[in-house]
Amino acid sequence: MQRTKCPITKKLLSPPDCKTLLSVLSGIAFLIPDLGYCQGMNYVASSLYSDTQNEELTFNLFLSLLVHKDLKGLYSNNVPEYHVRAYMLDQLIKEHIPDLFLYFKRLGLSSEVVTGQWLMTFFCGYFNYPSILMILDNFFLVMIFWFNFKYYRMTGLPSSAFRLLSLTILKRSSLSTLISLM
Repeated sequence: MQRTKCPITKKLLSPPDCKTLLSVLSGIAFLIPDLGYCQGMNYVASSLYSDTQNEELTFNLFLSLLVHKDLKGLYSNNVPEYHVRAYMLDQLIKEHIPDLFLYFKRLGLSSEVVTGQWLMTFFCGYFNYPSILMILDNFFLVMIFWFNFKYYRMTGLPSSAFRLLSLTILKRSSLSTLISLM
């Protein structure tokens, strides 16, 4: 937790805020024992807590993302849904943002090299704070789970998120400048 940054200030969290995040994540690990702690969860919890400034509400919102919005498989032991969702994300990028897909191909990269971190942090580590709030707000509001097998289609949320990310990535001229985003 000590290395977690506040999404608003981009500075390390204060010791009391670190303690709050630890409490939230420990509570989730206790409630869902097969989950434990997985890299990236702190970004999501930090973003939720920065917005709510309420430990209990942060806990409930994060728990809702995991259980009701079907993100548990990204953070369970051995991340069972990670590769499937990375593949789905890759296909969405290929279909809806072909320039970004071709850019990855031109660099000889699997898009998962970059998008994997987006998935594990639920995009909370790669946008400015207002954009993070938009993504989280829309994800809670959108009734079609854009990461779910049953509803394989783009909604306004990922489309806007991917376009913002693709504009940032496509400005990079080489692999070394792309790595600076990761």
